[in-house]
Amino acid sequence: MTGNIAKIKKLPCRVSPYLRVRHFRGRGIHSPFVYGIIRNALIFGKGFYGQRDRLYTYLKLIGVPGRTAMKLQNLHNYCEYSSAAVYSSAGREVLGSGEPALMIFTTSCPARQIADAIRETGPTTGAVAIISPRSESARFRICKELARREDCISIDTRGVMLFFYGSGHAPRHYKL
Repeated sequence: MTGNIAKIKKLPCRVSPYLRVRHFRGRGIHSPFVYGIIRNALIFGKGFYGQRDRLYTYLKLIGVPGRTAMKLQNLHNYCEYSSAAVYSSAGREVLGSGEPALMIFTTSCPARQIADAIRETGPTTGAVAIISPRSESARFRICKELARREDCISIDTRGVMLFFYGSGHAPRHYKL
């Protein structure tokens, strides 16, 4: 009897990932902007959209998992961003030239630093990527606050939370 109760208690943990998926592989998404990002950058397969760049190499060097680094590199190439700022425990590193259009916060970046950086720069255009948004409650709270903003499109891929500003599209939250 005790073994069955333990199995029943574990059931929500096993089922919840399947219940929260709303848009599998981009199906049901009616925004061409978001559909293009999902199909061409996030689920492109095992290859790269465009060429590998310094961003992928740098993210792998600081300990970001390969698939996550590949997705962010594909996003960078697909959206044709000229530069990216990577925030980690070591500080801020700008890759490329000009004002960074893509802000990436790694898992080693504390939640307080994420909040301060977003408050200081106040992204009006471009994108923000927060890796492992559910690793601690403060990070997830920041993600939820950013998703509630009226000028942003957010995409939750469970491993990375993406926020797009200034795209001219209707704000919405997508769960993949």
